[in-house]
Amino acid sequence: ISSTHLVTGSDGKATATFRHGTRSGTATITATVSHEELDAPLTGSVEQQIDHAAPHKIANLWYEPEVTAGGTTEIVVRMVDRYGNVVDGRNVAEEVTFTVGSPAGFVGGTDKITVPVDAAGNATAMLRVDTLAGENLVSIYPPAPIVSDMISITGVGGPPADITQVVVPSSGSVPADGKTEVSFTYTLFDEYGNPTAGHGLWVNATLL
Repeated sequence: ISSTHLVTGSDGKATATFRHGTRSGTATITATVSHEELDAPLTGSVEQQIDHAAPHKIANLWYEPEVTAGGTTEIVVRMVDRYGNVVDGRNVAEEVTFTVGSPAGFVGGTDKITVPVDAAGNATAMLRVDTLAGENLVSIYPPAPIVSDMISITGVGGPPADITQVVVPSSGSVPADGKTEVSFTYTLFDEYGNPTAGHGLWVNATLL
């Protein structure tokens, strides 16, 4: 119903049928009675919750494609029904399962975790990427009939924690001829031994 006029029967009752559309949310149903002997109209209202339909597709998938090795990052999935309504957890909380190859894992779980959607329609998993820099493949399994998906999150070297030096030539001594060159190569590593990029070095020489 959007608006309709009813007349009560001998039992004082009148019945209206509400047919909701394709939009989820809260519908407020209000009945109003006016009578010449009433100083003000009588009203009665109720809020009718309208749930989403069955999950139809993944509408949004949020994640950081690069994360510091050994660090954590959120993976957030939001689904909608065939009418575009968000699949939220206000009535029945649908679940999404996440899996990842070891030794990466999920905070609060192992290499597999199942997460219900919240009131905003988000299913959020917290991934802890491998301490070894490289690719972490995460599989996402929403409710049927939505097909599974896979994402790649790359672990990259973190802040420098160690430095190594290679000298060429490695003899330890070179002639003072004004032309012989010596090469110094420095490598920075994070706390897990991964090479770490994008950090500047200051190199200076002092003659003893």
